[in-house]
Amino acid sequence: MATVWLHIGQGKTGTTSIQAYLQSLGDSGEILYPLQGQHNGNRAHHGFFPLSARDGIKWKQAQSQLAEMLAAYRGDARPLVLSSEHMCYLSAPQVADIAGGLSGRDVRIVYYVRPQPDLIESTYKTKVMQANVRVAPFHEWLERSWKAFDYRLRIAPWLKAFGQEAILVRPYLSGAMDVAVDFARLTGFSLPNEQRAIRMRPSLDARSILILHEYDRLFPGKLKRDGMIEALRKVEQTTGKSSFRFVDEELKLRILDYYRDSNIRFSKMFLQDSEAPDLLTG
Repeated sequence: MATVWLHIGQGKTGTTSIQAYLQSLGDSGEILYPLQGQHNGNRAHHGFFPLSARDGIKWKQAQSQLAEMLAAYRGDARPLVLSSEHMCYLSAPQVADIAGGLSGRDVRIVYYVRPQPDLIESTYKTKVMQANVRVAPFHEWLERSWKAFDYRLRIAPWLKAFGQEAILVRPYLSGAMDVAVDFARLTGFSLPNEQRAIRMRPSLDARSILILHEYDRLFPGKLKRDGMIEALRKVEQTTGKSSFRFVDEELKLRILDYYRDSNIRFSKMFLQDSEAPDLLTG
């Protein structure tokens, strides 16, 4: 195979749109986008990069499956792409395992970032919508989650294992770009058929998330939860999106201040001068 592309996230930066685009390229035969490793019917390769591998056994099994897949494609000259936002949360030893399995190959790491105030808001809303258990209230959850949104921490294992030249970082601006087109131009793959911004998995607004959170408290066990989410979507379609946000102006400034030094250093290393202000000012 030719270049191995690893799209490592971050979540809530158009990953679902990118994965749908990559699956279409895989179906057309332009690239290798394996079905192996795709998890629970979605297009992400979470099966190769499990986050629940605390004891190491599941991780070793996943890496064995990844090695078998790589061996099966060894003689194929097409680029291979693996996509999973789990990858940006892996530990240094886990990333070292991946690097070892890809030793001798031309590897490119693609990482999308967005201003943390927007990322935090969007991540929490999705977490509540997709949760199998009740999620903590927003501010309680945030106090436990600061490190998850520090881009220098997230990229550090990849920088150590693959080097800076292998890493391509792109800014993501929700609603202002077609991320699949951006990915195509970055990689040199064919452009998607429809060159327009498509939100594959739009979130509920913050007001609806508060209602859903209260629903989870009152009705544990997710009784008819999907129906509740669809009902909230219909209400939003009728009334319009609420202006309420979990991240208000005061918290936005606190978030930007918390990540400022890290973002400055990250931007100098990975972003163009014209791209850095969006990350630094939110």
